[in-house]
Amino acid sequence: MAETRPNAKPVGDPFTDILTGGDLSLSRPQFNAMLRGALIGGQVYVISIGPNPTDIVGVTVWYPPGKHSMSTDEERAQGWNQFMESLPEKLRTWFAEHFRPRMSGLAIEALGEEQALNAWHLQLFGVLKVYHGKGYGRKLYEVVERQAKAQGAVMYLETTTELDVKIYQKLGFHVRSEVHIINWIGTGHVRLMIQETKESNVKETIL
Repeated sequence: MAETRPNAKPVGDPFTDILTGGDLSLSRPQFNAMLRGALIGGQVYVISIGPNPTDIVGVTVWYPPGKHSMSTDEERAQGWNQFMESLPEKLRTWFAEHFRPRMSGLAIEALGEEQALNAWHLQLFGVLKVYHGKGYGRKLYEVVERQAKAQGAVMYLETTTELDVKIYQKLGFHVRSEVHIINWIGTGHVRLMIQETKESNVKETIL
């Protein structure tokens, strides 16, 4: 899911609580594993104000057409397998049997299997708070937007907050589908948002 910092939520955010089973110490290793996996299977873009790694102020992670997060053994070996093994059994079972199947099916339900496979998926999107409002996020986004338009491909993302829905609407996305993700911690409201490039053609789907 794509949020205002790299696919993470502020500490105490309800959806972070759901994903971690209430143990917020699991949040960082989860996102670190996702980022390392994306360096192999996805495309990672950063924006920097200087030449050093500490000058990076924003990052996006995209999966291009034909690619999906953690779809290969090599990607999962970059930390995802270790993360899953570290989870309490109850949470690990919930991830495997409920969360991942439900989230994987959301795009297919909304776009159709072929369209979902041929779309650009924004997984992580973050800009340091002190640099908000300076255009860095838009510059990061436009790198892939140009590619998607050239291909006539749809772009999509998932998000869970009203604030982020408004941010992505300014970039041209709109809510296509919604689902509630539930576990013993609570209920999270996930919106799948899409942007159709001029050449793309998304068929309406009744859910």
